[in-house]
Amino acid sequence: MKTIYCYPFTEINNQYVNKNIEIWRRLGYAVEACPKWPWNARFGRRSQKIVILNWFEDWMLNNPRPQWVSVVRALLSVLTYRVMAGRLIWVRHNFKPHFLPQSTPAHAAMLKMLAFFSDVTVTHREVSSIRSQVVPHPLMSMPENATNGSRDIPFLWFGAIHKYKQLDQLLLEWPREKPLLILGRARDAELIETIERTIRDRNLDVVWKNAYVPDEELDESLSRTQCVILAHADNTMIVSGAYFHAVSRGANVLLAESGFSRAVASGHPGVTAYAAGQLAQALAQWTVVPAAQVMQEAERRYGDAACAAAWQQVFD
Repeated sequence: MKTIYCYPFTEINNQYVNKNIEIWRRLGYAVEACPKWPWNARFGRRSQKIVILNWFEDWMLNNPRPQWVSVVRALLSVLTYRVMAGRLIWVRHNFKPHFLPQSTPAHAAMLKMLAFFSDVTVTHREVSSIRSQVVPHPLMSMPENATNGSRDIPFLWFGAIHKYKQLDQLLLEWPREKPLLILGRARDAELIETIERTIRDRNLDVVWKNAYVPDEELDESLSRTQCVILAHADNTMIVSGAYFHAVSRGANVLLAESGFSRAVASGHPGVTAYAAGQLAQALAQWTVVPAAQVMQEAERRYGDAACAAAWQQVFD
């Protein structure tokens, strides 16, 4: 049996990783954690091993070491993965670094290195500037009762709060009469102060839970939500995991216009992209689409069957 070595593995408690592992196992692959140190991998037939790297460039740079040291360590790891496995697959998730305020020469070097040494680069949508095979981003688990409950949360913004998600900019144009629930923790003191001041000065009808929200609580809130708001800056992430989480729970989604929002909004009931400065108009024109209709189209585009078929093409 062929074995997939996944980086990172389930110990990070990431629903995206766990869902992909489930799909790969259904395809008949054994799945194990990618060794923390590649040279610790068990010996065996190289042709039977596949290494899949997620967020590798981000995690390797997320440490206090000088960045050039991290690049050298990453290079040694990638070269070892090349030796131990018959195929090396890099899933590229972002345009810009996840843990750094801006792109750096080290990050650019990491991207070039991974593109060069990988057999396949995978992205979750087509990007003209990246040579890749497209695999749909998986949905989170879709509970059968997600369409039954009361949708008593009109508008929800959720997730870890970073500058590139532009929550501070969203609040500058959020209509005063519209209620908004924010579930997500910010760690940047300046960003926290900006968000709190905007809510206070504009007298917004906003409730913010500035804390980590467990998956169970977030899922329950999403199942009660009519519309999720996403305002990510363009050309930062290739796709947004929050979007797929939202539609897997039947929520409508209103997204700031970007390459990603244009791709997912096209032909998807309940998903709308709004142009810069047009949030108020988009909210005024928005009407809720039933959760069942949102979930049906999401399953067709991003469900397990669609993901499995695309991954099989990558593995063939």
